[in-house]
Amino acid sequence: MTQSPARRLVVSYCFPPYADTSAIVVAKRLRDWAEPVDVVCCDLSTMRSIDPTLTEIAGPWVRRFHAVPTRPSFENWQRMVEFTQSGLATVMRWQQEQGEYEQMYSRAQFAASHVLAASIKALQPGVRWTAEFSDPLTRDAQGTIRTAPVTDDAVIDTLRDEITTRGYTPPADLNMYAWVETAVYAMADEIIFTNANQRAYMMSVCEDAHLRDAVLAKSTISPHPTPAAEFYDLVPGTFDYEPGIVNMGYFGNFYANRGLGMFLDALSGIEERFRRRLMLHVFTADAKNLMELAEQRGVAEHVRVQKQLPFLEFLNAAKQMDVLIVNDAEFTAGADNPFLPSKWSDYKGSGTAVWGILDKNSPLTKETLAYKTGLDSQSATEQALCSIAALEPKTTRAYASSTTSRP
Repeated sequence: MTQSPARRLVVSYCFPPYADTSAIVVAKRLRDWAEPVDVVCCDLSTMRSIDPTLTEIAGPWVRRFHAVPTRPSFENWQRMVEFTQSGLATVMRWQQEQGEYEQMYSRAQFAASHVLAASIKALQPGVRWTAEFSDPLTRDAQGTIRTAPVTDDAVIDTLRDEITTRGYTPPADLNMYAWVETAVYAMADEIIFTNANQRAYMMSVCEDAHLRDAVLAKSTISPHPTPAAEFYDLVPGTFDYEPGIVNMGYFGNFYANRGLGMFLDALSGIEERFRRRLMLHVFTADAKNLMELAEQRGVAEHVRVQKQLPFLEFLNAAKQMDVLIVNDAEFTAGADNPFLPSKWSDYKGSGTAVWGILDKNSPLTKETLAYKTGLDSQSATEQALCSIAALEPKTTRAYASSTTSRP
């Protein structure tokens, strides 16, 4: 049976099988659309590991796929231009073979996705471009201006012309992030933000009031998609849980503004009768540093650190845990926290209780979580740990079920 050609193009610098948060989110978007797409991404084999299970997410919907074999970089302008030029040649060739695309989707992180998409939009104004921002581009997690230089070259000339033609003001300097953000604001037909705080914050640092109005009129809020239920059982976990006690899971790396130090302090601070009922499983690339922190606090026997899991195995592990932990990045820029951790969308579909360690007024504070405590509240964290210690573990329930069902 002949497959119908894709009428939607996806431009995503990160895409499966490369193991990256943005790649996973894009694949989940494709799964939700349930329509054929062609995909252009970057060959990230020198920067990201390969997770073959990720290709299961988008399933049969990817018709054509091309990983541009340029030198990958998330900020180097010359390499972004190389990606744009090579990706553009691929897209033009595909269209010669099957006709022009009707729709186009791009997502940043990372910014190169939007540079290629904007270049395509400039050549084909009729394609409907939907651009998504995972996070602010021009501001980092502390609200500091993020910079990376660009060369005033042909790509910048194109963006300048497109921005100006639409009646907006191009950036005055040569900061890559400002150029990409402004080009998306001016040129995209639809803009997706993952949460309302993110849109409000990004608009608050946009100095062009005319451009702000345009973005507000054509933007939507769309949180990260949650995988379908069947994905949580496709690949069984291959690690051991501690039987008869409460198993808590944390998946991901640690950052200066999103760590587990206070959590370990709280674990150390509760009575032994509660602590012996708890085991924290952490799946991270930063195992050595975490175990040093746990040993310093005398709680190493209650912490197990393991390597990060392939995505589908992670989903199954999340389903088997008793409690999942998600923590906000602390945001100190004087505005409501604009960051929504993408792992929340995966936790949400697991059926497992979720504990949020939250920044004030963050997007996660508006979600339905089993436990909520503040980033800087050790006493509240200790209280939550004591409550969690009283839970009946899934391992106990599973054992009871298996014994009562025997003949």
